Amino acid sequence: NLQTGRTVGTEAIGTTFFPNMALPLQTSGASTTLANTNAIVFDESVQLRDEAQVWGTEISFLTDPHVPGEGFKWQWLGGFRYLNLDERFGLTGVFNNGSTVADRITTITSDTINNVYGPEVGGRASIVHRWFSFGVTPRVMFGLNDRTAEVASDALGTGVVTRFRDRHVDFTPITQLSFTGEINLSQRFSVFGGYDFLWIPLITRAHENIAANSTPALGGGFDPDIRLANRREAFAAQGFSFGAVFRY
Repeated sequence: NLQTGRTVGTEAIGTTFFPNMALPLQTSGASTTLANTNAIVFDESVQLRDEAQVWGTEISFLTDPHVPGEGFKWQWLGGFRYLNLDERFGLTGVFNNGSTVADRITTITSDTINNVYGPEVGGRASIVHRWFSFGVTPRVMFGLNDRTAEVASDALGTGVVTRFRDRHVDFTPITQLSFTGEINLSQRFSVFGGYDFLWIPLITRAHENIAANSTPALGGGFDPDIRLANRREAFAAQGFSFGAVFRY
């Protein structure tokens, strides 16, 4: 609660240690000076939510190593890949003028869906020994991104929700670099580890798609005008994997 700790009777006035929060707005699509900036003010509470889900699948074919047995090996890689990235970003803010008026609840939600698919090419370089193996697998997918973005808002808590939705299909590559290592502790048991880095240069992101704008209101003041910005930016993901293999 933003009002906790403020002087009784002046709960609506922000202080240095207990400030109000504000969502700054452009004016008719243009930025202004700080003194002239329109904003939606929250003096009770503000909650932000950022959710993401990533999953995918791929089928890959590898050529046989040119040199059999132990030593350095190179294999060409080809296949098909699908990746899905869904995101939701939401803002909920409350203003009640220091609990003297009914809550004005502002809600803004941005949703994005990215479906990226296409052919994939690459290769695998590895060093194979009786007791261990190490490898690196670079690969690139040249595909399409069937993307959908939506922004819904009730800026003044009137119960009227405004929605903007857009869908496009764009060219979007995916680059991934994988490092793997395996140690054979016996003929039947091995432990392995790996590191993966994935990069997508152009993808729609939920938190970047909110265009916080305002327009002049009749009789003075302004009306919030929250719209869909439809921006694209880069996305990167990385992680480690560890495990064991038992052969029987």
